[in-house]
Amino acid sequence: MDKFYRNKADINPATKEYIEAILEAGRNNTNSILTIEALAFLFAKVKNFKKKHIVWFQGIRPEEARMIGSNFVTCLIWNILEYFALKTADIKIFVSQSMLDHYKKKYNISPNNYIIQACFNKNILNFDKWNISKYSTPSFVYAGSMSKWQCIDDMLALFIRIQKNMPNASLAIFTADIATAHKKLEAYGVENALVSSVPLEEIDYEISKYKYGFVVRDDSIVNIVSTPTKINSYLSVGTIPIVSKSIGFTNDIHTEYFLKISSDLDEAASEVLLFNEKILDARDLYKAYSALFSELYSIENFKKKITDLINS
Repeated sequence: MDKFYRNKADINPATKEYIEAILEAGRNNTNSILTIEALAFLFAKVKNFKKKHIVWFQGIRPEEARMIGSNFVTCLIWNILEYFALKTADIKIFVSQSMLDHYKKKYNISPNNYIIQACFNKNILNFDKWNISKYSTPSFVYAGSMSKWQCIDDMLALFIRIQKNMPNASLAIFTADIATAHKKLEAYGVENALVSSVPLEEIDYEISKYKYGFVVRDDSIVNIVSTPTKINSYLSVGTIPIVSKSIGFTNDIHTEYFLKISSDLDEAASEVLLFNEKILDARDLYKAYSALFSELYSIENFKKKITDLINS
């Protein structure tokens, strides 16, 4: 790949593996350029008009801007940039079918030369590295920021409903924002909880100690089209994801060892309690998750699709 136009924040632990797969796929092609968002694509297109441009649509920027309170003009500019990228990029990478459907409906377009690949940042660990003792106790974990779009309040409201009927349930929160996490736990009266900031190289090991991992989201379009890397991270260490059905990507996951929950918190709590009655066989769980990685998170398949489009 000839060039990679990016912002400093574009490469982080959540995106590194994904980006490296794209760059590796285009390693032998000096006529292609990768960008991650529409503004970077505009600059790359102007400077390198004749090159083959690959754009990874990691998220829907106009709607994300609106969610964080950006003004009308900013959102309008992002809409124009996004439309331009969709219409003129040579290869488009979308993170979900829901994202593609969103663009088709929003702009009344039918993109071609595209790939759909869920976000990932991990490969599945070998079974002998799984902590299978965790399946005997109802332990829950959340790893990530305290940002509003992570729906921490809903997650805690759900957990206290679970804990009311399952008194031995525990919760661990791994976040850099320890103060905010403690305040929220106190506000919701959550008991049997741990808050900690864990070095990046240790986070997988810490997550692997817990039976369930929370990915709670509201039904905004930003979440509907997303494929949170948290899901991939939990699956990789055998932690069972508890994921809101609002995330469209969950429609692609077909296994009994993946818990999709309703937006109604009382219903969601009942779904978790019912699931917890299952008697789990760790090896069956590993087989199911390995199949998901082969189907949804195959790096080799992803690289082959990119290479084929670059060379077409």
